Amino acid sequence: MSGNPYLTLIRCVTALYLANRTPGSWEELYKTIQATLTHTELPTTLIGDEGDGMVALNLRSTVEWMLEVKSSIEFDRKDLIQRVRLNLRDISCYVQELENAIPEEIGEEIARRRIRAILSELKYDLNLVNIRKLISKVNHRINYSKDAVDYGTTLREFQDSLSKYTTSTGDGEKTGFVGRLSTEDLGDVEDTFHKAKEVNSTEGVLKTGLVGMNRACGVGGFRRGELINFGALTHHYKTGMLNDVARSVPLHNVPWMWDEKKKPAVVRISFENKLEQDLPIIYRSLIEQDTGEQIDITEVDPVKASRYIKDRLESKGYTFFMECYDPNNFTVYDLLDVIMGYEAKGYEIHMLVVDYLELIARGSADRKDELINEVFQVVRNHCFPRGITVATGHQLSTEAQQIWREGALNFTQRVSNGGYYRNTKSLATKLDLEFVMCLIRNGEDTYLSVARGKHRGGERTPAKHLNFAYKFEKVGGLVDDVDLEVPRVIYDLNAVLNNSSDNAGYMDMGSNDDAW
Repeated sequence: MSGNPYLTLIRCVTALYLANRTPGSWEELYKTIQATLTHTELPTTLIGDEGDGMVALNLRSTVEWMLEVKSSIEFDRKDLIQRVRLNLRDISCYVQELENAIPEEIGEEIARRRIRAILSELKYDLNLVNIRKLISKVNHRINYSKDAVDYGTTLREFQDSLSKYTTSTGDGEKTGFVGRLSTEDLGDVEDTFHKAKEVNSTEGVLKTGLVGMNRACGVGGFRRGELINFGALTHHYKTGMLNDVARSVPLHNVPWMWDEKKKPAVVRISFENKLEQDLPIIYRSLIEQDTGEQIDITEVDPVKASRYIKDRLESKGYTFFMECYDPNNFTVYDLLDVIMGYEAKGYEIHMLVVDYLELIARGSADRKDELINEVFQVVRNHCFPRGITVATGHQLSTEAQQIWREGALNFTQRVSNGGYYRNTKSLATKLDLEFVMCLIRNGEDTYLSVARGKHRGGERTPAKHLNFAYKFEKVGGLVDDVDLEVPRVIYDLNAVLNNSSDNAGYMDMGSNDDAW
């Protein structure tokens, strides 16, 4: 295994300590750690007792000892930390990492989450090892074999072998794999019920700024770990909505932590726009809604605007990040590396907004839909057990474009459950939650019409909340109404468009919080 061997071994120590103190069956963890030790590449400098190789070897011996005794003794936290400190000599940062990961008091639920997260990371790394070996083997066969090579057969065999590591079945599960259940072990069943409670819990739900969207979710917002897609035709506010979600989550939510030792974060990643394109849009939306006055981006004071962004988006306790990448030089596994990079720095990502996942759907498959679905599946499998809610967008198909031409008012309802996605009709099977949007213009006014499609676990949402709309205001655009006494959500857009009254813009169906 490549990467940082010290960090890998510290994670093994952490997981073994927590498993030692947490009821349940952890055989899969033990097997995964044993495989990790087999493939972890240690530094080779072995000069005396101070060489990097000897330091790593000492730390590895601690992991091997913990694996050997497993649950036969109860590990003492102070003794274990001291042993690791002696292993690592002067590399104190990893000792601090261990101390943070195994606090003196830790709840059973948090311990289980942490164990599963580490198991997921280790399995993902092992997958990469197997993939690299497979690629190396095929490369040697094609380029260095003395015998003639049947390229068709070789490539088919390569794809068959690779499928073990790029599907969620078999021995090569992706990082989203979170365990198996067997009634032979009561601990397996109990652990699955613990996971079910977490998945269906409304604690930690992430509110957006829009009451209509929160109600459509059925629980008042996005659940932790959900994969959410906003489908729309070209230039129908996909990027706009992703920017709104990115700014509204840290603005309207107090972080509910899975791991109190971590720092909460919201991350916005774009494969389309540059930072200097999206940040001013987020800033303008924030400050116009706060002040009620239009601004000219060209006249903004960068120093004051930077302070304002920081103060507003960190007001509830989140740290807000934005990154931009060239999708032509980026894969879905690079995205996973970015996520794990934040985690290694001590962040717990609550919301990951990606504009758009489709842009990094590249590979050797003949069918574009398979590539797209695979990217969504990989991201969902990685983020679900970590409680990272993911929001992205995807363009609708030419069939949806034809329906749009037939009439705009009921467009979102007509396509919300039909799989009208460009290049993939089965994308909905990979999603936890989907919304379809379109812009409707009426004279000088513009409205955003939204319909909720599939929602895994959201079947009890009242039907009246599944379709809604908002008017774009001249100041502030799509204005947040989650904190208003009378929400601005519209539930009968047709009536609004046919009503000349100045007060017809907001047709609510109840108070701000009656739906959840």
